[in-house]
Amino acid sequence: MAHFAQLDDANIVTNVTVVDDDNAANEAAGIAFCKALVGDDTNWVQTSYNDNIRFRYAGIGMVYDSANNVFREQQPYPSWTLNTSTWEWDAPAAAPSDEGMDRSGTGRHVYYTWDEASTSWANRTVREERDSQPYPSWTFNTSKWRWEPPVALPSDEGPNDETPPTEYISYDWDEASTSWVNRRTHD
Repeated sequence: MAHFAQLDDANIVTNVTVVDDDNAANEAAGIAFCKALVGDDTNWVQTSYNDNIRFRYAGIGMVYDSANNVFREQQPYPSWTLNTSTWEWDAPAAAPSDEGMDRSGTGRHVYYTWDEASTSWANRTVREERDSQPYPSWTFNTSKWRWEPPVALPSDEGPNDETPPTEYISYDWDEASTSWVNRRTHD
């Protein structure tokens, strides 16, 4: 299968389509096939799902930079510059070091937005990402960042001590009795 990006008059990708190899033995044949389907007045360029040509796979809204023969994102802000090694836009200031998921296990995510007026990262937002409470009796342990039952899971839960394990023991939580029930052994 070959992939082709349809471009508008400003070389912005408006569509990406897949063409069977029988109709795209080479780029020219694939373009001719696309034009026959959509119209002779359309503009097409081959792209690679594996990033083998034109640096990256084309996405809708991206720009085909014909001078450099690459697909790249549109410039997000006037102050950002194009890095011609990565074909990514670089902000004039590095993102703060705490941006992203907190790796200490807290489950917190820190986000910033770019403020073009000050050419800096601003609007620090912290969101706590936690799963929904699985049962009403369970409480959230903020030091371990997880929901915990009011009664510990029986110590024999899991694989047995044989090497390799020959069975696995599991339990179900019963909210009505707030206890672990239905001890099962699995091969």
